[in-house]
Amino acid sequence: MEKTKQTLRAQVLCGLVLLAMGAVPLVMNGRYLFGSGTEDGISAWLAVAAGLAVIGSGIHLLTGRRRRGEARVLTDEESRRTYALVMSGLCVLLLIGALFVQQPSVSTAVPGLLLAGTFPRLFVTDQNKSG
Repeated sequence: MEKTKQTLRAQVLCGLVLLAMGAVPLVMNGRYLFGSGTEDGISAWLAVAAGLAVIGSGIHLLTGRRRRGEARVLTDEESRRTYALVMSGLCVLLLIGALFVQQPSVSTAVPGLLLAGTFPRLFVTDQNKSG
């Protein structure tokens, strides 16, 4: 039961972080979407598309979707947890740096995309419930 609570807390935390990270490119680049068809407009569209993909990953984690009907739980592997923690810190630093870059910039979406690839690896198939 404790494992289920830990998994739920981790899914909610990771999902909320992804929602926040996905919102940054939308907020920072949204005003450049409907300008001219220059490179600025293209960069803005790419950043917003990446932000929406990150938001989708966050929603996926928040809803706790099962993989092929199998229950997913938080991993016990310390290396995966440490990796996720290090990547989270790095992504926060990248995001802070990206906010000081002249906008529109795809760089505001990079930290969210990195975390969207990192957080799902924290959850593995529950060996106790499958089989």
